[in-house]
Amino acid sequence: MSPPDPAAEPLHLAARRVARGAASLAVGQVLARAIGMGFTLALAHLLPIEAFGTWNLALSALVLAGLVQDAGLSRTVVKEVARAPASAAHWIGHLLPLKLGLGLLAVPLLPLLGWAAGFGAETTRVLAVIALALPAANLWLLLENAGQGLHAIRALTLGAVATAGLQTACGLTAAWLSGGSLPAIAAGFVLAGLLNLLLMWRWIGRLAGPLRWRRAPGFVKRVLRDSLPYLGVALAMAALGRVEVLLLGRLAGEAEVALFTAGFKLFEAALFLIHAAQIALNPTLARLIQVDRPGFARWFGWQMGLPAALLLPAVLLALPVAQFLVWLLYPIAYAPAAVPLAVLSLALPVTALQLLASGALVLTDRQGQAMLAQGAVVAAQIGLNLLLIPRFGALGAALAIAGSQALGAALGLGLVRRLLLPGWAALAPLFRMLAVQGAALGLGLAVALVFRHSGAGVAAAALGWAAGLAAIRFRPSPPQA
Repeated sequence: MSPPDPAAEPLHLAARRVARGAASLAVGQVLARAIGMGFTLALAHLLPIEAFGTWNLALSALVLAGLVQDAGLSRTVVKEVARAPASAAHWIGHLLPLKLGLGLLAVPLLPLLGWAAGFGAETTRVLAVIALALPAANLWLLLENAGQGLHAIRALTLGAVATAGLQTACGLTAAWLSGGSLPAIAAGFVLAGLLNLLLMWRWIGRLAGPLRWRRAPGFVKRVLRDSLPYLGVALAMAALGRVEVLLLGRLAGEAEVALFTAGFKLFEAALFLIHAAQIALNPTLARLIQVDRPGFARWFGWQMGLPAALLLPAVLLALPVAQFLVWLLYPIAYAPAAVPLAVLSLALPVTALQLLASGALVLTDRQGQAMLAQGAVVAAQIGLNLLLIPRFGALGAALAIAGSQALGAALGLGLVRRLLLPGWAALAPLFRMLAVQGAALGLGLAVALVFRHSGAGVAAAALGWAAGLAAIRFRPSPPQA
């Protein structure tokens, strides 16, 4: 069964179909992430804190290795199959040998690189086992990319939920049967990857037609050459959190990896919601960028004001909320994770500014400049981690994320202003919001110093924040474009 032809479908029916598909996919992604978060929390309770850190170090290495072995092919496959859905079987068949070969090549390289980087014997053993999942994962990704191009919403939704469900089921079963052996849990992941591949092969094969192994070296070389530039984009997007885990494991130890991961998993869940909001805004922003730049300026100023409005609440609530969440979700040994989580919570509004600005830039034809800015952010992230982790451990990694995301927000806003906005006045809503946050914070500090009571200072800052929002007539609804 092939997907509907957009050119032959009435516009209102196409819009309704796309909306249903997007809602279904969103529900599947939320469910998959909830299952994955449950698996993380279960392992945090089952394993010693050092073993939990080792496991997350291996997972971060697996994610980065998976991106490298993909070689940027994902974006090419999605783009080309979306342009010509009937070519899905052609793309899958011709890239199967390459994707399998890259996966098999990555299997010995991952533990070898772990050993060369100076990780311990236990970590290297886990890497050696979990690396066996890479070939199946690379083939699964090829099928999933073709499904995106085919707009195969049902297969994509089921695939996301099945992946999370099978990884959780196989991983927890292995943990229970082996008494918490990390190589056994990794072997469970390998089995889950094979089962996921079989399911996706069946689902995509029904849509694309018979999937056959094909050899065309010239075609594959050309596609690989054109796809490699996308690899840098994928690595930059995945660096957040994974770089910190690897550097913590090398410079501070597995316990610090566990403390950072405990906070970052919650931070990552909030980032997913921001990404979802950006995706929902993309159709409106793309239209405004093309046909109504003044309307885009009003929208952009408004949407930048939303995360900026949350800066002061984050300052006031980050630590107590972080302490409560860590107490609620993790064993007592993870109590020190509250401080890194509080820092990440403070960074969340700034990260939202960076993501929203980057999302607007991606909708233009100036993606090269956006990539330069992203490269500067990743370089700052690595540099700050190397500087702060040896001294502060997990807290240093959280500070590195906050600092690099602040740089990304500044660079992104500067690029949007130069490329898409008529002048700095278009960002007046953001500047007014920042002024309100600063004034309310100053009021709170002054009251706390005068009365020598932190509670009075918090109350004064909250009242100042609410009064400031009323004074600038801030509305949590978009302007008319």
